[in-house]
Amino acid sequence: MYILICIQFQICLSKSNMASQTKTKLYKVGSKSPKTGVKTYRHSIFLEKAFVEDSLFPFKAGENLLVRIDKDRLVITRPKD
Repeated sequence: MYILICIQFQICLSKSNMASQTKTKLYKVGSKSPKTGVKTYRHSIFLEKAFVEDSLFPFKAGENLLVRIDKDRLVITRPKD
């Protein structure tokens, strides 16, 4: 069973009416194995549809990405091949 809690998002628009940033939340989603009964977790970040579909959004769905921690930020880039 997956549990996902939805929240309202605020999208900030730039002067050109493009969504340049959005507020979101880190989700912890639990799942219990039907065979072993062991509970495992995965974490996800939901990005608002308008933010992802904006022409300035640099990534495509299904694309492999690299996430790194830089002080108090997550930096998402394309991995170098």
